[in-house]
Amino acid sequence: HHFFSGFISEVSVLANRNDFSVMIFQSDENLETEKRNIQALIDNRVAGVMASVSRETTDGSFFQAFSRENIPIVFFDRIPSGAHGAKVTANNFQGALDAMNLLIQERRTRIAFITGASHINVYKSRLEGYRHALAQNNLPFRQEYLIEGGFLLDDGIEGARRLTGLTERPDAILAVGDDVAIGAIKYLKSQGIKVPEEIAVIGFDNDPMGIAIDPELTTVEQPVRMMAGRAWQLLLSAVQSGNEQQTEEMLNTRILRRKSC
Repeated sequence: HHFFSGFISEVSVLANRNDFSVMIFQSDENLETEKRNIQALIDNRVAGVMASVSRETTDGSFFQAFSRENIPIVFFDRIPSGAHGAKVTANNFQGALDAMNLLIQERRTRIAFITGASHINVYKSRLEGYRHALAQNNLPFRQEYLIEGGFLLDDGIEGARRLTGLTERPDAILAVGDDVAIGAIKYLKSQGIKVPEEIAVIGFDNDPMGIAIDPELTTVEQPVRMMAGRAWQLLLSAVQSGNEQQTEEMLNTRILRRKSC
């Protein structure tokens, strides 16, 4: 995933500059793998941990094992409920709100949202931004326009298929991620539906593939470099001081307007 690869790349550079090595543990969105990773990190006596939780994680209590071992942790992006430690996120609520307001300014009134699992803070905040924008602009929330799925290209294809099969199909789609948005555009084009003339599409994350697809994807850009930098600073401070941080920081997003909206 572009977001995570960019984050890891930036943190690796910062760590190397400070004579730290980076170990990468992937959960592949699996809760049990995530728990095994936590134990492996503890067994390796790491200096500190950065974590973004799996899609299956609903409770972050098992991350408290790091506190018991005096290993500082910084959560970024996906943060579980009840988590102890520093937290760095993007303002996902505002990002979704800004995207919705752009669509509404373009006179789109039937806006669908292909979202992720609602228990994850990132997707929950984006859904809240979506619903807030509808209410703020006196547009009805329509349950059939809310498609809850994953964050892969196939999820965008399936979401667009379901939405275009409705009696009154939407005139815009907000996608929870760029992969989903690209999948939606691919499906719409395969059905002869013009983007953005008939259905506009906006994604999240600013994946490089967004400028490879036709039309180029309008997206909400997360400040990946800034997020990685702040997470690194917080973790390094905790490692050096021996005091676990409880800071929570939220960074601004921005709209990159291209051709799909």
